[in-house]
Amino acid sequence: MTESTSIPVVVAGSINVDLSIRVPRVPQSGETLLATSNVTRRPGGKGANQAIAASRFGAQVHFIGCVGDDQDGRHSVESLRHAGIDTTGVHTVSVPTGVAFVMVLPAGDNFIVVSPGANHSLSPELLVQSLDAYERAIVLMQGETPAESVSALASHATERPNLRVVLNLAPWRELGPKTLATCDPIIVNQVEASQMTGEAVDTVDDGVRVAKTIGQLARSCVITMGEKGACFFDGDQGGHIAAPAVGKVIDTTGAGDGFVGALAASLSRSEPLNKAVADGVVAGASAITFEGAQLPGD
Repeated sequence: MTESTSIPVVVAGSINVDLSIRVPRVPQSGETLLATSNVTRRPGGKGANQAIAASRFGAQVHFIGCVGDDQDGRHSVESLRHAGIDTTGVHTVSVPTGVAFVMVLPAGDNFIVVSPGANHSLSPELLVQSLDAYERAIVLMQGETPAESVSALASHATERPNLRVVLNLAPWRELGPKTLATCDPIIVNQVEASQMTGEAVDTVDDGVRVAKTIGQLARSCVITMGEKGACFFDGDQGGHIAAPAVGKVIDTTGAGDGFVGALAASLSRSEPLNKAVADGVVAGASAITFEGAQLPGD
């Protein structure tokens, strides 16, 4: 992986602990279903996962976020530090650390419910104040961050052109046009792209077309397509990057976050969007071959 760059990736986002179990299938309403594994407890959260992926792919990473004054928060911050991430922007608050409840099916697909906890303490004021420390940066946020903080970042970035906003709008939520217009790129998966536009995103052709639709609302757009790779629109033209073949799929939980983190690392080296998407596709494919949501070190 490439060496670190002088342009940092500043992740302003979510930190959770992931409680994960394997299940034979999705339970029906009212049904009690026995898991096929014990519960695992691992550091997670889209922000933390993406920060670690960006660091693994050579970026200089700083984190802005909130954790509770509890063991989960302390372990999560230590996980970030162990990956070489600057955590001076992580604040301890009186609300418990966020928790994600993850069910993993035999084929590796997953279902996730998140209790945001301390993540909702990342206020617009705290975010903007923390960003004052950076002259230039890729600022990476996710849909797990409060919407008002995402909007505050967008407004702040219009006054500071050396901050490039990358937004992974997962989960999807409706944002105002001024907020969308600052995103370069906005990153969504097939489901989120469909929620955003009302259009089906089943094929690569769908992905290329819808990426252009969304990209015209933002500065650029990327749609992740699972085993089909990813589609993008860079403001001028669209394209598709195929996914490499992988071995056995173990757990898809961290695939999207690995993709986003590697893409942000590539952008921090001033790579064009198509190269950043290609790097993201490689990282996402790697992430599904092991358990958990955070890319392991070498």
